[in-house]
Order: sequence, then C-alpha cells, then structure tokens
Amino acid sequence: LADTLRQVHADPAARRRLWVATALLCLREDPHPADECAGGARARKGQGSGHKPVTIVEEVMRHGLRGMTVQDMHAVQRMHEHAAHFAALAGGDAAYGVGASPRLVLGRAVRLAGDQWRACLITGLVASLPGLEASPSANAFRAWRLSAPTRSAVARYTGLAEAILALGLDDAWQLSPLLCGKELMARGVPKGRPVGQAMEALVDWQLEHPEASVEDARAWVADWVARHSYAEIRGA
Repeated sequence: LADTLRQVHADPAARRRLWVATALLCLREDPHPADECAGGARARKGQGSGHKPVTIVEEVMRHGLRGMTVQDMHAVQRMHEHAAHFAALAGGDAAYGVGASPRLVLGRAVRLAGDQWRACLITGLVASLPGLEASPSANAFRAWRLSAPTRSAVARYTGLAEAILALGLDDAWQLSPLLCGKELMARGVPKGRPVGQAMEALVDWQLEHPEASVEDARAWVADWVARHSYAEIRGA
C-alpha cells in the first residue's frame, strides 16, 4: 500500500486530486438542489430534464476551490465513484461473488477505475477509516492509528493492493482486445451491439488468461459464437 501511495504522490496533479477527493468525502453522498447552492444561478443554467442534480461536491469544486480544471473535477468524481467499488472488494474473497475469479473481479475494478485506480483505492481506504476528532493531540492520534478499526482497514486495503500487484493487474486498464471488431464480425459475431458484447466478454476472458495468444482468442470467439444465438445476444 505504501508503494501505491508513493506512486500517486509522485504525480503532482494526481496528488492534488487525491487531496481534494479525500477532503470532500464527507459531502459525496449529498445531492444538493442547485438553487440552494452558493452558485445556484450558475448551477441552474443548462439544467433541464435529463440532467443529474448538482451535488455539493461539484459546487465546492466549481466555485470554492481555485485552479480546479474540468479534468480535475472529473477525476475527483471518478475517485468517489470507484472508491465504493474498492471498498466492497476490500472485504475479501467473499465480496467477489460465488465462483468468481479474483483475476476477473480485480481486473474489472482496475479497468473501470482506469489509470486512477491507485487513487481510487486510497480514497476508499480513507473513507473506510474511523473518524478522528479535529486537531487531535499526539496521544489521541496515536490511539486512533493503533486502534483495531484503523489497523483492520489498512490491512484490508493493503491486501487488496498486494493482490492486484501480485496478479499483474496494475496495468489492466490498458488491456486491449486481441481481436478487432471487424475480425469478430468475420468470425460470426453479428454487426452492431453484439460486437460490443463480444468485445467485452473477450477482454474478461483475457483477464483470466493473461498468456493467451491471438490464435487462442480466435478459438475462444468460435466457441463464444457457437454458444450464443443472435437472438440471445440481441436480447442480453
């Protein structure tokens, strides 16, 4: 976990975004009506039907923090979103689901979080830590750091980070399908939505078979097509 934190800390932009994400954790679940926010008039602009409600986190970043770019705000929101996913996985193998492969479950988590997966994991850890009083004394901080809930949270997330690294999944977010959409269609996958579904299934298979070759992928596609009728794929 220390190495994971060091990698985030080495990137000034990632470090700044992580600081903002963890500082605003207490507000992340609180959707706020735009007309009650400090920047209500600006927040209401362009908010027609179909738009998600503005949250306090968004308002704070837009109007309360100087120098926050659109990319920064999206990164912080992504950290909050995927921190919850890593929090569930930090519960151990039972959180993966019955019969689920750790490679597949952890690989999917890394892929969904993208290149920010380390920051998302750390944000999840911070969210899982027990509360600490403002401006604690040295003794109070030491007691908090050594408390069973704190040590348990750190141990769970350390195990999660170590599992991702041990399985070689730290770069899983960069994993590309071994076959392109054109080849999938040439091998029997119907045009349109089924291609995307087959591509997603192929990447999942690659997560579980990291040594697979292009020829292996072609054999997998033939089996996948044989197991799925067009109607089944279209209705999935």
